[in-house]
Amino acid sequence: MEFDVFLSHNSKDKPAVCRLASRLKKEGLVVWLDEEQLQPGLAWMNLLADGIKRSRSVLTLIVKDGLGPWEDEEMQTALQRAVSDKSKKLSVIPVLLPKAGAQPGLPMFLGNRTWVDLKRGLTKDRIAKLVWGITGQKPSQQGSSEEVHGEDFTDNTPNNLPLRGAIAFVGRGQILENIDKHLQEGAATAITSIAGMGGVGKTELALHYARSQINAYPDGVCWVKVRGGAPGIQVLQFALTYFGLRPPETREQALDRMCAEAKRLGANAVTDVRFTTSMISNGAAEILAYGTAVTVD
Repeated sequence: MEFDVFLSHNSKDKPAVCRLASRLKKEGLVVWLDEEQLQPGLAWMNLLADGIKRSRSVLTLIVKDGLGPWEDEEMQTALQRAVSDKSKKLSVIPVLLPKAGAQPGLPMFLGNRTWVDLKRGLTKDRIAKLVWGITGQKPSQQGSSEEVHGEDFTDNTPNNLPLRGAIAFVGRGQILENIDKHLQEGAATAITSIAGMGGVGKTELALHYARSQINAYPDGVCWVKVRGGAPGIQVLQFALTYFGLRPPETREQALDRMCAEAKRLGANAVTDVRFTTSMISNGAAEILAYGTAVTVD
C-alpha cells in the first residue's frame, strides 16, 4: 500500500498529531500514522523505514520540545531518501504545531525547506498550503486568510468562551495583529483593552482573538464578565468546573484556627461554638468560627 504522507512526530504531541491526521484524511489523503500502521509483534524500526519508503511526502511535526529521538532518525532517513532518490521527488515538510515558538530551532538540513505554520489551528488556507506541499497541486485562491474556516487542535482545551453569531470575520487582520503584538511582547503579564463605540464589535473582536489563540494557552482560557459580575468568583467557578478544583473545607479550617487559638490561651476545650461570615471582597467571604475557650479538669 502506498501513502500520500508519513507523519513524523514526537510522542508527546500525539493528540495534536491525531487531529491533524484526521483532517488530512478528510482532504482525501492516505496517511501513515504509527498507531495505525505498526503491527504488534513485528520489528517497528523496520516498519518505520518501510512507511517512509512507501510515502510520497514526510511531515516533520515541530513543537516546543523539539524533535523526539526517533523523530530525528525519521527526519534524517527522509532527507537522505529525498537526496539519493530524486526520481520520486519526496517532499520533506516541517510543520509547526502549537507551542512551536515564533522562531523554532530547526535542524540545519531541515531549515532550508519551506515550513507550514499550524500554530493557530487548522484553518482552510493553511491546510490548503500543506496539501499543496504533499500532493504538488497548488490550490486555487479561495477566500481570505482572515475568514474563520478553521478548527482548533485542542478540542479539550478548558474554556468558557461564549458562542457568537459571526460566521465569517473579515477586515480586522491588522487590529488582531496589533492585539497579539501587545499581548506577546515582553515576559511580563500584559493587559490590553479594546475601546470603541457601542455596537462596533469590540466583544466579537476579543472573542475572535481568544478563539484564534486558544492553542497558545492549552491549560485554559477563561472568559470573565467584569461589568455586573464578580471576577474572582467567576475565575473560581471556572476552576471548579473545568479543573475539578476543590477548595479547602473552609468550615474545618475555621475550626482548626479556633482550636489553635484556644490551645494558645491554655484552654483544652471550646464551648458554644458558632459560625459567621466576613466579607473580604465583592462577592467573596470567609467563614469564621468562634466560641468560649475553657479548661476542663
